[in-house]
Amino acid sequence: MLKDDITSFEADHHGVFLGFSKLQKATNENQSPLLSIWEDKIRVAETWVDTYQSHEQNVTTTFWDLGNEFLAASREMMSNAATITKNGTIPLSNHRDWFYVIQNGPYSLYSAYVDLLDAQANATFKKGDILMNLLLALIIVEACVLSIATIAYLLHLSQRVSMYRSKVYSIFIMIPNNLLRSLASKKVSASEIYHFLDSKLVLNMKICSVLCLIFLSDKCGRNGG
Repeated sequence: MLKDDITSFEADHHGVFLGFSKLQKATNENQSPLLSIWEDKIRVAETWVDTYQSHEQNVTTTFWDLGNEFLAASREMMSNAATITKNGTIPLSNHRDWFYVIQNGPYSLYSAYVDLLDAQANATFKKGDILMNLLLALIIVEACVLSIATIAYLLHLSQRVSMYRSKVYSIFIMIPNNLLRSLASKKVSASEIYHFLDSKLVLNMKICSVLCLIFLSDKCGRNGG
């Protein structure tokens, strides 16, 4: 159980700094001091100097080294606890590895991870802001492109309408001016109008007669058959 916890913590400690699936070391990107949190010597670790005159000593170290020292001390206590205590005759509190784990785990190492989580959260929020600005820029570009395309299409349609109107009016331009003047100044008498109407009426009557004859002949042919 303890071995699994130590192995899991080691994988997380190394993975957050160096990357999990591939090597990707933490950096100070987006004004977030991730790399500084890992590598700046600002962490105070309490150590036990077990010499002739044993005493406590504070050392300044990095977050990376603090976690690795904590892992090394934990593995030492897990593997050699019986030897260190001589089967329980010597208390663990007199050993430097036990002292390192107890004094630095809940305090220095915990506060370092709190600072790291805050920095990662801020970096995530800044990336979200960058993404929102990018999406806004894309929306603006898309709106501009659609507006320009619509205006261009309307201009194209108006040009086609203008060309069609010019073709219609060009018919009058193609007619000679002398002919237009003569037609405009030509006088038509009432007798000419009546003559024109009579000729139209006669033509229509002839057409009706022909149609009637065709109809009667077709009907007679069917009855005779």
